Amino acid sequence: MALDASASMGVGEKLPAALYALSFISSLAASLGDRVTLLVFASGRVSLLRVPPASVGMAAVFELCRRSMLGGRVDLREVSRVVSGLVARRVSLVLITDLAHDPREFEDAVSALRSIGWGVGVIISSHQSEVCLPQGGSILLEDPEGGALAIKGVEGWRELEERLRTHRERVFSALRRWVVPHVEFTGLEGCRLAAASLLLLYRAAREGSGAVSVTAEAQI
Repeated sequence: MALDASASMGVGEKLPAALYALSFISSLAASLGDRVTLLVFASGRVSLLRVPPASVGMAAVFELCRRSMLGGRVDLREVSRVVSGLVARRVSLVLITDLAHDPREFEDAVSALRSIGWGVGVIISSHQSEVCLPQGGSILLEDPEGGALAIKGVEGWRELEERLRTHRERVFSALRRWVVPHVEFTGLEGCRLAAASLLLLYRAAREGSGAVSVTAEAQI
């Protein structure tokens, strides 16, 4: 399992919801007798945690607090390189991340892992503004990983809506192209409502079948 703990995951409930999903998936792994290795990525650093599956969620929280790891940016291609270098045999990866990545990162990361026979599942923790913007206004859009971009007025708002729509389409198209099971939710309540979808995702990634592609969204 790989947890993205970059700066963009600190927005709203994205990280708490991601940790909730991590605990849920690790509980499934424990009930199935699976072995789990957790990698936490942030600020150019990687922590590797080998603990009993039932303890993965608490271990992730402890590691984030102990090292103050949240921050910086994470390249998903580096995630795939690190995890594929850990073991020679075929295993599965559950990646917990957000949409704040170049769509090519998703494409390159999942294609690299699928090409060597790994099962892959992607869990996306989103903020509601990344799913659907309000109906209009003026904003200061701040990128916590790369600075600030001012978008103002009606035309700026329309531009932002189009960029968001295009970005989401490219990300999910890449996942569908490589038949990668994926779940998106918004906030803790969205994560709780996505429990059945998360179960199916883990099963598909574990079996390497890539047979499940679902999206679960909820208002926060």
